[in-house]
Amino acid sequence: MFSCFELHIEIQIQSHLMRISRSAILNIALAHRSLGFATSVPSFCPLGVVTDVKRPLGVVTDVKRPSYLQTTRRLMSAGGEEGYKRKAGVSPPSEILDFVSKNSGSVIVVDARNPDFTVEPGDARSSAKAPIAGYGGQGYRPNAVNLIFHRETGSMDLEPLEAMGAKFDTPIITHCGGGGRGQKSKEYLEGKGYTNVVNGGGPEDEECWKEFGDI
Repeated sequence: MFSCFELHIEIQIQSHLMRISRSAILNIALAHRSLGFATSVPSFCPLGVVTDVKRPLGVVTDVKRPSYLQTTRRLMSAGGEEGYKRKAGVSPPSEILDFVSKNSGSVIVVDARNPDFTVEPGDARSSAKAPIAGYGGQGYRPNAVNLIFHRETGSMDLEPLEAMGAKFDTPIITHCGGGGRGQKSKEYLEGKGYTNVVNGGGPEDEECWKEFGDI
């Protein structure tokens, strides 16, 4: 219906630009006009602000949703430059670096991910970035062990950790894909008497991962 128009609407999200065709926004505007909201932006478009709308036919006026831009900027700043929001309990990269440096050569990494992706589908994504400990081939992450954190029981099998010679004061970094189960694993280990444990997040938190991902 509006294919003859060349208008584009610029949506700025931080420094990135997305473009939406004029026909799409005019269809939205007309639909909302019928409901008495001709100059609103639909709730399913929560990111960014629509600006610089040229209207040769006068159909759409300047449409702005500043609260959405403010929300977007707040969410992006919470997780750093790339917009990743660090999960609760994950140690900052600087603390992980200090932990590794102080305990050089003695850190054990506990990978809480599940190699059965039918149980934990999200682990397939993080495993594409960094294979689960024990599944990356010979020499891959020699000080890492896969101790699956089972959500249904809130527990882990610690025998492989004990087989590595871990003591209660052994420095341990837990992780999963992004740190959720990494935190649960940390708390579980602490509940079993381990006293020197930090949550490193996981491959999805690239800033943290680069500090210990090769251990």
